[in-house]
Amino acid sequence: ETGACTPPSFESAGGHFAPRGRAHGMHHPDGMHAGDLPNIHVPADGEMRIERLVPHVTLEPGASHSLFDDDGSAIVVHAGTDDYRSQPSGNAGARALCGVVRAGS
Repeated sequence: ETGACTPPSFESAGGHFAPRGRAHGMHHPDGMHAGDLPNIHVPADGEMRIERLVPHVTLEPGASHSLFDDDGSAIVVHAGTDDYRSQPSGNAGARALCGVVRAGS
């Protein structure tokens, strides 16, 4: 929702990115948020690389579903597993990591 990541709780990032006003979770009848992503499972060695297509989000400034809006955006990783249904964040536990989305150079 907002391009801010103030530790330790990262609540400054706000809620999930939902420009279409939908609920959270791919299993919710009124879902899903544009910014909802599937669970990631980290292997025992702690190293992973993922690539996800997020069709309802863009980096094009000025678009209604752009992460580059007036107050910016952040990506938040929760500590637990998302159940894809509970509101507002899938009963996924505390916010564990946060990163502000910025344009590259």
